[in-house]
Amino acid sequence: MTTTTIIGLVALCVLGFAITDLTITKSHLGKATLYDLPKVHYSAAGKADSIAWCLPDPHAWKNKIEELKGECSTH
Repeated sequence: MTTTTIIGLVALCVLGFAITDLTITKSHLGKATLYDLPKVHYSAAGKADSIAWCLPDPHAWKNKIEELKGECSTH
């Protein structure tokens, strides 16, 4: 995981974005792919949204995001 990505995820916590779910998917925003994508569902100010990335080793990314999510909830 890059430092920029970690900082971005921590910023979501600080700004009040609540990660509501983490999944592995093969589609996002109506577009399908052959690859597994880590997908983060989040909410802010009562509005839900999601983001997905095409990354190497998506399961490791999902696990790291879950770890960081736990750290956010303890602060």
